[in-house]
Amino acid sequence: MIEATRNLVEAAGAAPLAAALRLHEQLSGKRVALILSGGNASREQLLAVLGREHPMTTRARHETLSAS
Repeated sequence: MIEATRNLVEAAGAAPLAAALRLHEQLSGKRVALILSGGNASREQLLAVLGREHPMTTRARHETLSAS
């Protein structure tokens, strides 16, 4: 969603989209409006979803492991 529309939607806020995708045959040809909400995600969660790591997060994790 974020890459296609530049909108951040948290997992629970995307439930209407999940339902619409599941019901796509019944909704075919109909006008459908969905409300997608939320943006309650930390920077680390967002980077993990996008498959990237923030340099500071990686460094902090490495320092924590090295100190153990």
